[in-house]
Amino acid sequence: MFRSALASTSRMAMRAAARPMAAPVARAPIAATQVRAYHPKVIDHYENPRNVGKMNKADHDVGTGLVGAPACGEPLGVRWAVVSDRSPVATMSLQAVAVPRDARDGLPSSYARSCLAMTSLTVMKLQIRVGEDGIIEDVKFKTFGCGSAIASSSYMTERVKGLSLEEAGKVKNTEIAKELCLPPVKLHCSLLAEDAIKSAIKDYQDKRSKRLAAAQAADAAPQAAAATA
Repeated sequence: MFRSALASTSRMAMRAAARPMAAPVARAPIAATQVRAYHPKVIDHYENPRNVGKMNKADHDVGTGLVGAPACGEPLGVRWAVVSDRSPVATMSLQAVAVPRDARDGLPSSYARSCLAMTSLTVMKLQIRVGEDGIIEDVKFKTFGCGSAIASSSYMTERVKGLSLEEAGKVKNTEIAKELCLPPVKLHCSLLAEDAIKSAIKDYQDKRSKRLAAAQAADAAPQAAAATA
């Protein structure tokens, strides 16, 4: 759903890709003026994000939700580059975005190979691992966006771990926004987190339904063969 937003930046991206990419940098301190604009809970999740990483989306017990929005400006502090699975976001200064190897899933390959230049974009990837009892055993996320988007993703992973799929699907953006004290201009970040968990649940349920249908078809095949013999 966010590919059209990425496509609108293609010309800028190609110009940026032609220039040498800056080396990955460590996370920069948050500017004091921006710290005052964010609640301490947002800053905590931004600086110490929970459950960052990825899962194999091909695993039968994994559901993947990938959502995006082209309207997430005013990043929290100087944005920074991911250097490992233990770090969430990927951006460089001056809106030159370096998409790391472990955060490229879901992005068009032409962009994954390039240095993107864009002013305002959020992409949120949330994955769940579900046990045989229908309980979410693990959650991972990768988010490309502002501090509120990272915080919303991080909080959501903590919130749904240990819940049933039905319970996780009932977590609303209003709860996230209230918990993180998000300002009105950042409510869309909490909406993305709600969309991401719902998308992950649907992906898991679709995969499970197909797996069950395939198993039933395999069980029915010998009986059908015997009936026609």
